[in-house]
Amino acid sequence: MINIRKACIEDYFSLCSVYDELDSLHLQNHPELFKKPLISSRDESDIKNIIENPNRELFVAEYNSEIIGFTECFIATSIDHPVIKERKWVQLDNIAVKSEYQNKKVGNLLLEKVKEWAKEKNINRIELTVYSFNTNTISFYEKKGFNEISKKMYLDF
Repeated sequence: MINIRKACIEDYFSLCSVYDELDSLHLQNHPELFKKPLISSRDESDIKNIIENPNRELFVAEYNSEIIGFTECFIATSIDHPVIKERKWVQLDNIAVKSEYQNKKVGNLLLEKVKEWAKEKNINRIELTVYSFNTNTISFYEKKGFNEISKKMYLDF
C-alpha cells in the first residue's frame, strides 16, 4: 500500500534520489537552462525550510518504507495591481514519481493530498507550470481537469 505523508528531514537523501531523476529529465530536454549539480540536487537546508514553512508543503509517497515520489507546493498571492484581482492559490511546484512507479496512481494520490491541503487552507485553486516537452505530465494534468491559462515563450538569437 502506498502511504502519502508530510515529509520530514530524515527523508532528505531519499528525496534527493527522486529530485535527481526529475532534474535529469529537465537537463536532457533543456540543457540550455539546466545543469548537473556538483554535489546534491537540493541543499538539506532548502528542504528543511520547505518542511518548516506553514505556507509550503512537501508530501512524500512511500511504498515499503521507500520514498517513491513527492509533491511540493506553496500558497501564492496576486500582486497589488489596479487590473489584477486580489487572490490566493496553491502553486504546485512538482509532482515527481520514480520512473518504475509511474502509471500506478501515485501521482493521483499526491495530487489528492495537495487538494486536501488547499482545502484546509480555504483555497480552491491550484496552478502549476509544466514544460512543453513533458507531454505525459501535461496529459496527466489535463485528465485531472487542469486548463491551460498561458504559454511561456522564448526567442534565442
